[in-house]
Amino acid sequence: MAGRTAFWALCVLFSASLARDAMSQPAPGPATMAFKTFVYIDKEGTGIEAFRMLIPSDWVFEGGIRWVLDNPGMPAVAQFRVRNPKGREEFEVFPNQAFFWTSARRTTKSRT
Repeated sequence: MAGRTAFWALCVLFSASLARDAMSQPAPGPATMAFKTFVYIDKEGTGIEAFRMLIPSDWVFEGGIRWVLDNPGMPAVAQFRVRNPKGREEFEVFPNQAFFWTSARRTTKSRT
C-alpha cells in the first residue's frame, strides 16, 4: 500500500513539474490572427442581410446567393468561397441541391 502511495505522489509531483515548465515557455507560432466580420447583403433578391461570418482579415469573398424563381421548393441557392489571395487556403460552400425519395406510382418511371 505504501508503494502505491509513493508512486502516485511521484506522478503528481512529476505532472506539476511538467505543467510549470510548460507554462514558463511561450507558445510557438503566430501571436495573433486578425478576423473581420463579413456581411453578405442579398442585392439580387430580398435586399437584406442574408448571412454574416468571421473571416481572416486579409481573405477575399467570392460568390453569393442566386435566385431560381422557377423552383418554389428552393428558390435561393447559396454558393461562395472565402480564400486567401496569397496562398492556397480556402473555405468553399457548394450549391445546395434538393433530393427526395418516393415510392408513389405517379412520380416514378414505369418499368416495362
